[in-house]
Amino acid sequence: MTPRPTAAPSPSHRRLLLALALAGTALCAPAVHADTWPSKPIKVIVNFPAGGAADQLARAVSQPLQEALKQPVVIENRGGANGNVGGEAVARAAADGYTLLMSSGGMVSVNPHLYARMSFDPAKDLVPVAAAARALRSPRCRRPKGMAYLGKPRGTCGRCKICWPARSTTPSTLASA
Repeated sequence: MTPRPTAAPSPSHRRLLLALALAGTALCAPAVHADTWPSKPIKVIVNFPAGGAADQLARAVSQPLQEALKQPVVIENRGGANGNVGGEAVARAAADGYTLLMSSGGMVSVNPHLYARMSFDPAKDLVPVAAAARALRSPRCRRPKGMAYLGKPRGTCGRCKICWPARSTTPSTLASA
């Protein structure tokens, strides 16, 4: 028996085969060019000066983050304008996940009401990733009646240390209101 000659594909079959080949190539292309995150160092911008609570928290979190992601984590302090300088730097950075912001909630929730013109909108230009810390007051200490005092506040138990925040920061502004 001789094999039966196969007919050449019709033009409609050729178009269908070409479309399927192109679709298969298009579906595979993202997998070939996909970048596994992270493939380069991660920058964490702290929008307050070095040595403060946000900076210390960022540095404490950076080491375990670096070990888990197998990439360097670089801390960069950009303080100023109650957090707006660092916030703007992150808002203007590429949205590729390699620039993160360690900030207080005040920059997002209070600053838009304090500053008539901000160069970015924290609610729209920044995406929350995780809450790193919560501030808690010791249940053993009574809260002072006012924060405009010098020295030891009235009504404390003597075991509490209270620090006055820098002027023009969100806590200072809210306490003075």
